[in-house]
Amino acid sequence: MPETPIPPRFSLRMLLAVGAAVFAALGAFRSATPALAAMVFSATALGLVAATLAARYRSEAVRPFWFGFALAGWLYFGVAFLPGLKTEVAPKLMTQDVLRETYAALRTFEAGSEVEIEWHGGWYSGSILALGPEGYRIHYDGHGPEWDEWVSSARLRPIGPPEAALTLGHALLALAAGLLGAFIAAWIASRRSPHPAPPPLTELQSRPDPPSGR
Repeated sequence: MPETPIPPRFSLRMLLAVGAAVFAALGAFRSATPALAAMVFSATALGLVAATLAARYRSEAVRPFWFGFALAGWLYFGVAFLPGLKTEVAPKLMTQDVLRETYAALRTFEAGSEVEIEWHGGWYSGSILALGPEGYRIHYDGHGPEWDEWVSSARLRPIGPPEAALTLGHALLALAAGLLGAFIAAWIASRRSPHPAPPPLTELQSRPDPPSGR
């Protein structure tokens, strides 16, 4: 008899685990290094391979979960990292803008930070020399110190995330896409699975009557 697919279940423990994972992911994304990005990329690829094997060899009750994880995860992973798709399709994804905005929100302006500076409606690359009561003392790249000036935070914005941060962010989003696909697939499978049929009427008639209790 085929096993009934297990529907997705949510619990407080799961929500706490997801919250902790998001907090750790934001910290890693903010200070991403090439080595850390390579490690997360490799772990994501191995996780998707494991999900693919689980979708093939695990019990029927959990196969939809792992199938959804592998399908959604590999789709996002391929769009984000495959040559051609990475340059033509990935920049058009909404998640690309989310990564850039998140990176900008996590960065803080401090002495030595590389930034873009607004000047007469245009944005120019530069760096922060010092912080003070007047705001931020900045230096424009390619210009002499006579162009240094004090500006407010409204005229500053962080430079976009480096390649390491984008690699790490997309790898984590591939896992998030896989998890979302897993829950959707498990929910669909649980809704489509047939309910156990009642026993035939002849079988019910052949059963002895329950004791009266007298």
